[in-house]
Amino acid sequence: MGNKIPFFSRPTGFAAGTTHVTLADVCLDTTYGAIKACGHVDLSDYPELEEWHQKVRAAVPNFDSTCAEGEQTFAGIYKAKAK
Repeated sequence: MGNKIPFFSRPTGFAAGTTHVTLADVCLDTTYGAIKACGHVDLSDYPELEEWHQKVRAAVPNFDSTCAEGEQTFAGIYKAKAK
């Protein structure tokens, strides 16, 4: 069983405890997405975080053309500086 992130213990699985995505989820998700895109941190101990990430992505219209693009840009900058 993976480590637990506090807001996943809420029945809804969303950061604010709502039944829908809120700004809190979007903010947390873009941070998670950037960390994931950089590939510097092993996130395999947090499978529930990846499930939530996919749930948020599916719920936010145009996520890939907005947030995901920025995550990849950030990761490219990070990787270039980390060399």
